[in-house]
Amino acid sequence: MAFQKGMTAYIVENRCQVAPVVIVRSEGYGFYTAHFTGRRHGAVRLRASRFYATEAEARRHVLHDTRVISGSQYQYDNSRSPYGI
Repeated sequence: MAFQKGMTAYIVENRCQVAPVVIVRSEGYGFYTAHFTGRRHGAVRLRASRFYATEAEARRHVLHDTRVISGSQYQYDNSRSPYGI
């Protein structure tokens, strides 16, 4: 979908949350510049494929991670270590 200046679109941030943005500029080669709406300030420049027309469409691309992490982040499997440490 081609977005026009002033249109509201949605992006997926960090693969876990949806953020509404307003398109402020259409640049060549399929890039758009968008400002965040609401309490967040700033702008982002992304490819057209990263923008979604509806919030529901964007939510379909949110990563639903169901892994359970246990132990410390510093514990790892070093069975391939040649030193046996």
